[in-house]
Amino acid sequence: MVNAFDLIILDWRNKKPTGPQFLAKIRSYEFMQSTPVLLISGVIVHGDLIVAKSDPNVKFLIKPFTEESFAGSLRKFFTIA
Repeated sequence: MVNAFDLIILDWRNKKPTGPQFLAKIRSYEFMQSTPVLLISGVIVHGDLIVAKSDPNVKFLIKPFTEESFAGSLRKFFTIA
């Protein structure tokens, strides 16, 4: 099955569900296991990095970010001119 989404942009510090809960939920669906996820957060702790490194389809972007850093994050997932 093809991914239902091309990219999910997720605030890691979201309240309900939390970012980790949401990520676990979408990864529980077979068709979303390889969907790219861009995690956005103003604070990253060691445990967050472990999550990101354990999933090759997850990248972190630290707030505040510039247009260039956002585009660079997207380039990690897609070929963009």
